[in-house]
Amino acid sequence: EVGAKRLHFSNAGLPYPIVKRGEKTWELELNGLPLGVMEGAEYTELSVDLEVGDFVVFYSDGVIEAMDETEEMYQVKRLLEVVRQADSGLSAQGMVERILQQVVGFVGDVEPHDDITLVVVRCRK
Repeated sequence: EVGAKRLHFSNAGLPYPIVKRGEKTWELELNGLPLGVMEGAEYTELSVDLEVGDFVVFYSDGVIEAMDETEEMYQVKRLLEVVRQADSGLSAQGMVERILQQVVGFVGDVEPHDDITLVVVRCRK
């Protein structure tokens, strides 16, 4: 459909993506086996209609499993709250920087045990 702002995606073993629309955040709950784990694996596709200004945050488990000096993990609930509280006027890059700043601040001087990968999409026009 012309002009539709629709995201089609499948999940291959990553944490659920997060959508931010204004003050609301929610996860796109779709599971899938990691790529290459099982020959012939089939993946479900989910479609989500986006609105102008929406953010979609894709991230690796290294974000939510980042640990501080007491070995407490960052966790999804903290990430959801950071995304929810973020200024809706941020760019996609601005959202990445906000999340990274919060995760690094939480971890402190602890050496990371996993990668921290983020991809943020912002729906415009």
